[in-house]
Amino acid sequence: MLNGLKLTRHSPSVSHLLFADDSLLFCQSNDQSAMSIKKSLDTYHKASGQVLNNDKSVISFSPNTSQAAQNFFSQTLQMPITECHERYLGLPSYSGRDKNELFSNIKEKVWKLLNSWNEKIFSVGGKVLLKVVVQSIPTYAMSCFRLTKKFCNQLESMMANFWWGSNQNGTKIHWKRWKSLCKSKYEGGMGFRSFVHFNQALLAKQAWRIFDMPDSLLSRLLKHRYFSNSSFLDANIGHSPSLTWQSICWGKELLVKGLRYKVGNGTHIDCKHDPWISGFNEFKPVSFSGSNSLPVSSFITEERVWNVPMLNRYFQPIDSDRILTIPLSFFADRDRLIWHYTSNGSYTVQSGFHLANSLEEQLCSSTSNNQRDCWESIGHALFGCKHAKAIWRSSKFQLDYSRAQNMFNGDYLYNLSTLLSQQDFELIMQSGSMKTSLGLEEFAISIDPPANSSSATVQQVAKWQPPQLNGFKMNVDAATNEEQKKLGIGALIRDHNGVVIAAFSKAVQAKALFHALNWALQKQLAITHIETDALRVSSVLNFASTDLSCFSDLIMDVRCLLSFSPQVLVTLLIKQHMV
Repeated sequence: MLNGLKLTRHSPSVSHLLFADDSLLFCQSNDQSAMSIKKSLDTYHKASGQVLNNDKSVISFSPNTSQAAQNFFSQTLQMPITECHERYLGLPSYSGRDKNELFSNIKEKVWKLLNSWNEKIFSVGGKVLLKVVVQSIPTYAMSCFRLTKKFCNQLESMMANFWWGSNQNGTKIHWKRWKSLCKSKYEGGMGFRSFVHFNQALLAKQAWRIFDMPDSLLSRLLKHRYFSNSSFLDANIGHSPSLTWQSICWGKELLVKGLRYKVGNGTHIDCKHDPWISGFNEFKPVSFSGSNSLPVSSFITEERVWNVPMLNRYFQPIDSDRILTIPLSFFADRDRLIWHYTSNGSYTVQSGFHLANSLEEQLCSSTSNNQRDCWESIGHALFGCKHAKAIWRSSKFQLDYSRAQNMFNGDYLYNLSTLLSQQDFELIMQSGSMKTSLGLEEFAISIDPPANSSSATVQQVAKWQPPQLNGFKMNVDAATNEEQKKLGIGALIRDHNGVVIAAFSKAVQAKALFHALNWALQKQLAITHIETDALRVSSVLNFASTDLSCFSDLIMDVRCLLSFSPQVLVTLLIKQHMV
């Protein structure tokens, strides 16, 4: 019996870690553990015929292990003793005070690689090898540990010197800052990675795994060591943290900024303080007049729809419109946090990297002296100047000057909409609406000629196909009216002869299919085939995939109704003109 090691008294024990080409065993330094390992290796040898290579195996002990115990292990297992595994898989097993020294081998590897390349033989286009080769070298280390900003800047400096070239007198002129080259090609950059942001995005992936899989061994070990009395998202760095835990906490800072609640039953979401409304940076309401602890479930009716009068009572119109776009599942599930910046609600390094870059740009823009001075000039001209104040006083609008002067980032239109009523704000903005509409119409015509122009293409006609004999096919579709904020749902059932059996309409796609199936069940019609032009709906129903978004709850509603007709077939209809 081999007893593993425990980080704390109540943490799970770790006896082994298995990798692709080797294994790590952990045990107590006593005779019983040595004999257990010896017996297991002998049993494996007899069963498989394979023998452990003792020359490639080593043993290390904690500092408080007696010399007699060390000698017994070494003699029993016929393995040499080493002080410690300084590096494993290219990463340090123990961290010291000098973090730059820990990862010096990465810098040496990048330096040797760049020196082995002669930039003279590379064209500007060929130097994209920096993106493919050089930037991939520190990826594994950055996914486990936080590299210092100084170290990342040194790597980027080496890449920048190679990018712009060098001569006998030193490096050539850098015509662009490296930060500009790290922008996407759409924004005028080269698409290089900012190592600091990429490092944090990779560590946020580790934080997401700990948050999303709380029953994993790593999650349980860290919980008993650092946050035994709290949740992972509320955990602090704590006392004497390891480099690994410090790095994960840094990644968690980015993760928290992109998490918001998916509304299920709404009982565990605080309307005012929790992030749950998409469309805002912090996913919280702009203004809320209810109590601090009022749950979201208070605004959901028994029919699982939003209570519009209550929303208009407690929220601003801009908040109510956002809330009404949140879909509600008919079968209420638990509330859970999801990643906002992907369609399936799961964190990806790419989305985290883009978020880290955007947050950096927002921070720079908010602290830029030029932009701040510019905004102070605009704010003074609109609200602080005595002439502007005289105009506001002579009008019928009651403006709060103290709040108006505290507007930030120059977003005065949005802030002004929160200071005035909807009617007053529309009246202010209405003067230029006609010119704006005419300008947009002219622009639309200039870039998209009418259909009768010579460049018009012939659209393919999709023909309706009948179902199997004695079967029924249901076609489902949905449409929205953004101006009137209404949703239309329709369904049509026909037999194999094309005869309409029943039709249904109700004032997006997954919701349409759910209501159509529910209506068909009430009609007691055995549907064998369903056609829809919703690509995502048909794909998710036919192919299993991991989805944590609000869309997944609607799909679960549809799957529940489809279980009453297990033989039903859901297909995608590419709709141009259907006959």
